[in-house]
Amino acid sequence: MLVRSIPPTVWALLVLFVLLPGVLPGAVALGIYSAGVLTRLFADALEKIHFTGTPALRLFLSGDGADLFSFKGEGLFTVPKAETPWGKGENLQLTAQLRNLGKPAENNFIQLKLTSVETPWGSGSNLNCIAKLSSSSTNSGVLQTDLKIFGKQILAKQKDGA
Repeated sequence: MLVRSIPPTVWALLVLFVLLPGVLPGAVALGIYSAGVLTRLFADALEKIHFTGTPALRLFLSGDGADLFSFKGEGLFTVPKAETPWGKGENLQLTAQLRNLGKPAENNFIQLKLTSVETPWGSGSNLNCIAKLSSSSTNSGVLQTDLKIFGKQILAKQKDGA
């Protein structure tokens, strides 16, 4: 990837010619370089995830370009089985619904459901993890989250010798 192969000092010089001397060119150069590194790390993590069965992804986005608060997004990702370096799960369903995040709003959530999950730290069945999101009524720049995790059977594994 071109972004990662160019050192931050070269990015700083390239951005310096566009933005004039100051702190901003250095910050932009480091941001561009860091984005390339993080993209590579994210790609490496995705390569370690293996799906059994065909994953399905459905996305819906609508809104008016003149009114940013009118944007609505919904997504659904499902897969019969998934194995990662951190664990494995069956019948994974990830759902997200985001509406009017700039205003105090209800019905914004991200939800993860699995019929079974096994990690090095524990296991469970009928796991449901839901994060409800809303804007703060007092500070519009703050996003409040209500996180709930529950399941039919959740077992934590203890360390040896504990």
